[in-house]
Amino acid sequence: MKKFFAFFAVAAMFVACAKESAEVPVDVTETPVENGTEMPVLLKSNVTASVQTKAQGGVDQWNTKQNLYIYGFQRVSTGADYANPLIDNVLAQSPATDGSTVLNVLNSDAKPYYYEGNSIYDFYGYYVDDLYLPDNIDNYVDVRSDGIYLPIELTGGEDVMVAKADNAKDVANAKDEGQFTGDENWNDAYAYSAYAARRGVHPTLTFKHQLVLFTFEIISGSEFDAEDETKSLSITGLEMNARNIADLCVAGSQVGLTNIDNEKSALKLCSRGADGKLTTLTEYKVPSKEVVIENNSNVIGESLMVIPNEAPAKGAIDSFGMTLYMTQAGAPVKYPVDIKFTSVTGAPSGQTQFTAGYSYRIKIKVYSLEEIELSAELEEWLSGGEISIDTDDAPTIL
Repeated sequence: MKKFFAFFAVAAMFVACAKESAEVPVDVTETPVENGTEMPVLLKSNVTASVQTKAQGGVDQWNTKQNLYIYGFQRVSTGADYANPLIDNVLAQSPATDGSTVLNVLNSDAKPYYYEGNSIYDFYGYYVDDLYLPDNIDNYVDVRSDGIYLPIELTGGEDVMVAKADNAKDVANAKDEGQFTGDENWNDAYAYSAYAARRGVHPTLTFKHQLVLFTFEIISGSEFDAEDETKSLSITGLEMNARNIADLCVAGSQVGLTNIDNEKSALKLCSRGADGKLTTLTEYKVPSKEVVIENNSNVIGESLMVIPNEAPAKGAIDSFGMTLYMTQAGAPVKYPVDIKFTSVTGAPSGQTQFTAGYSYRIKIKVYSLEEIELSAELEEWLSGGEISIDTDDAPTIL
């Protein structure tokens, strides 16, 4: 009995992720006030909403409504006071389907937030899929002197994103778009403030993926009669070993995953149920290779999202351990393999490991049980000599 498997990987961009610009140093103690007009905090994002409801799984191109959590802190020369936010972990909804990218962030009185006096602020946002419910996420937040942290434990089905508004970039964008109405008193460090808002500079939160996304496609390598149960092959499960426990810094100088636990867990690939929630992987019956596959019906599960590995040591190859579970002619079979970055085709220039914010498609070629053909011949017995035994021998006297 012989089994054959071949693995291939193709890399593709998941969501374009621009590198954050360097933060503008704060040397300003007060912003000029020309008229004192109150200005609401107008937050923009890279969200494009639709009328659908967000379910679990990887977010691609923000094509569904997302639950986004927002923070805003006064910026001072000694660093932000994370214990006293202007906007305190507020759940913002993406906008209506009018093409707008302005986030709706309201206080407990269902009114917008306003910049206070001459203060300058920084703004942050994050998204943790269905890891926590909106009504109890505050119970998990850890406020520290250097930022706000959220302990997370991933199952492989949740997307995690963070955002920090880049004042230098937003000032430049306002100028490029002709919205900026600055004067000789302007300093880019005034963003974000009421003074800046009156000059057309508003914070933009660009949400960036913190995980590596894998999708899986099954390719049949055998021809067989689908009714022949002795040749049947089904995919029943898939696991990937990866780190899954960390702190997510959602506000601070270095937003993103930190304090990552190096212990690895087996994260299971799931399917999406009728309610939009992730559930046990639906069994995939592998067809004969001559069957034409339509509508990506050979893609199994939703996707697996995992914490990137540490940068590989010099000469080492970045890889994730994976196990494919199958039944062949009704018998369970498991096949372990390492998914190596060196097997990726079309990887972005300069990339040396599976990288957060990128999606990698794993193409798995599987073969059903092949009948073992044996041939045999009956050959004449050849003479090897003889032995004679005569039972009429005389008795022996003891």
